[in-house]
Amino acid sequence: EEDREFTDIQWLTIQEDFDSLEDGKKEPKRIDVLIKGDMTAKAGPGDRVRAVGIVKYVQKSKKSKEDEYVSHLDGLYLEVQGSDYREIEINETEEQSIIQESRDPEILEKLIESVAPSIIGYPKIKLGLLMQQVSGCTMALQDGIQSRGEIHILLIGDPSVGKSFLLMFISNLAPRCAVGAGGGASGVGITASVIKDEKYGWVVEAGVMPLANGGTAIVDEFDKLKDDDRAKLHEALEQSQIHIDKASIHAVLPTRCSLLAAANPKMGRFDLYEPIGPQINLTPALLSRFDLIFVMNDHPDQLRDEEIASHILSGSIDKKPPIDMDFLRKYLAYARRLHPKMNKACERKLIAYYTQMRRNGFPE
Repeated sequence: EEDREFTDIQWLTIQEDFDSLEDGKKEPKRIDVLIKGDMTAKAGPGDRVRAVGIVKYVQKSKKSKEDEYVSHLDGLYLEVQGSDYREIEINETEEQSIIQESRDPEILEKLIESVAPSIIGYPKIKLGLLMQQVSGCTMALQDGIQSRGEIHILLIGDPSVGKSFLLMFISNLAPRCAVGAGGGASGVGITASVIKDEKYGWVVEAGVMPLANGGTAIVDEFDKLKDDDRAKLHEALEQSQIHIDKASIHAVLPTRCSLLAAANPKMGRFDLYEPIGPQINLTPALLSRFDLIFVMNDHPDQLRDEEIASHILSGSIDKKPPIDMDFLRKYLAYARRLHPKMNKACERKLIAYYTQMRRNGFPE
């Protein structure tokens, strides 16, 4: 019998980065890549890669009378590029600048003002978005359970209050990010599913959250998701993984990412004369997965309306922020590498705040 030699292979589908698309070009190009040997199992969904290879054309179907060919890249080299805060390089000069800036007594106000500077106001929301990018501390408990450190945020409010602008800013700030829309994405688009491919058979297709693993998942129009689709998010948000058991495929996709979602009230706008809770078209089980929920009302306020109009008409919308985005990104990356420890005084304050909040929510 003739000697045979076996090697590992992997098919990847890569597409152009949205940041590299030319103006007016909406759809990125895609191509399949065949890699072999020690190049396999290096890249996962959502990774930014650089592939070098030879473009080959093969006949799509030998049974077809017409000659129809499809192309793929026969990979010779695969490089997984850094695409999260851990991979951001900070030299000594930048580190000293970050430390010096952190000692400024007004640093927090500067950071908040540098988040979506074209949108005036919302200091607490902007602070929450900054805390989401810094993230919490993931803890491995003694019983083997892992407590997530990612922060999930929901912005729910009237139309034209700036939710989409805040989401857009975070999508540009976060080095690893995947964006989707509830109105145009099913549970497959947000989580994952198994689809049948003509070329490869049954394959797992990753959605927004697996693609954002290690970064931030952004979903606009979150209230437009169907109830069945929302139920699939419970495991992804709380356990940071998705189990796939379909078509003889048993897989687990990691979704260790922060979710930033935006939604509108049930009737399109908030009714100021009705309680806010019933106007949110999300189930209590799904709402409990969010750590911060911000309600954004749009009601007439003469002082605020004058401030917004003056901000736009005076040209302040293009005003340079105190901290530019590149330095802000490195500042957050440096903060994520620190591991603060809570002292007893902080513990007592948190316990007192938590018990008081519970008491207010469940009055006797």
